[in-house]
Amino acid sequence: MPETRPTEFNDPVDIFGKWRGRKYSFITRYRSGFPENLGEEFDSPFTRLDHVEECLDETRFDVMWHRHTGQWWCLHSVVTLEQALRLIDTESLLLPNS
Repeated sequence: MPETRPTEFNDPVDIFGKWRGRKYSFITRYRSGFPENLGEEFDSPFTRLDHVEECLDETRFDVMWHRHTGQWWCLHSVVTLEQALRLIDTESLLLPNS
């Protein structure tokens, strides 16, 4: 487990990904620094790639943004994996803590 110094905020301690069906989510794990739940951890997704099954000639994805409301919004449709990863790397909405 990564070691962090407790603060009064939630500290990110890991970033990982998880497949669920045709969707791959990028997730940040946080460790709480609040006195009432000090050290507890929770996961928060920030970006998702949805596999577009209609594109049989080449693998394509929709790039989804996780809003503060808990809803997912499609920001880019039918892009290649290379394009999707470039978008995640360069667009601030798709980065953790956005």
